[in-house]
Amino acid sequence: MTVLEKVNYLKGLIDGMNLDESDEVTKVIKVMTDVMEQMALELDAVGQDLDDTMELVDEIDDDLADVEDFLSDDYDEEDEEEFEEMDLPCSGCTGCGEVDDGSIYEFTCPSCGGTVYVDEDTIDLGAIPCPNCGKEVEFDQDFLFEEDEKDGDNDER
Repeated sequence: MTVLEKVNYLKGLIDGMNLDESDEVTKVIKVMTDVMEQMALELDAVGQDLDDTMELVDEIDDDLADVEDFLSDDYDEEDEEEFEEMDLPCSGCTGCGEVDDGSIYEFTCPSCGGTVYVDEDTIDLGAIPCPNCGKEVEFDQDFLFEEDEKDGDNDER
């Protein structure tokens, strides 16, 4: 039996007692049961929100496990096939429906030495704040494309 059901049962018992409506004690009891009913309704709403949140957390946890698997050493050909079958949105996705071609480039931040991964659209911006230290990382597009032509796909992942 839920809290709301118990409160409604209690209200039914009180109504069945045929208490004097003008009596001060009866008024207090009725107000208390109304407050309890409101609390039970809000408790049910919080419980529903919690259930929805837990469902979302489970979905996020599953997605994170997929990302961890992809990034770990245990990543195998079967995982690669599953990943390639996924329709990933383009990197600057605004709901256009285009699929990212997977061209990711790796740069080292000159300020902190951290690794920065970007796609071609980000390179076209010319510079972005480093996700590690916040300082601006500028991209030399000419060097990038000359390097691709010389070495094949060295900078691509």
